[in-house]
Amino acid sequence: MNAVPERFPPSTIKNFQNYICPISGIKANGKNVPNQWVNCPLVEQPICYGLCLDLQSIARDDEFDDHPYVDDFYKLAKKLNVDVLKLRKTCLNHQKKILIEMLNDEFYPYPGDKKESKVLLDWIVNLSNEL
Repeated sequence: MNAVPERFPPSTIKNFQNYICPISGIKANGKNVPNQWVNCPLVEQPICYGLCLDLQSIARDDEFDDHPYVDDFYKLAKKLNVDVLKLRKTCLNHQKKILIEMLNDEFYPYPGDKKESKVLLDWIVNLSNEL
């Protein structure tokens, strides 16, 4: 289960012909470009959807520093000159916001997943309170 942000095709990114994902370096008009992108509050720009899900998973891990890809978070924090904890909290807060919006949507897109979304939201809230 993930906090699924609004997705959009790369062609909708402003100046997409020259746009490069600020985290992965993938070109929005390149060969084998991902077909779904999302706005990311970590960099305040669009990133590839798959990368978003990867970062969410790392941020949610209760054993964050032992996550096999935690170095990606540390590298991004260094690149942005931001504290890793602040970056992680930003990601968790974004996930909370998405889940709350999804759960409050009368046309919840995944009715069968509503229970799992509530469990995930509780997990993120509890984890955020511990940080």
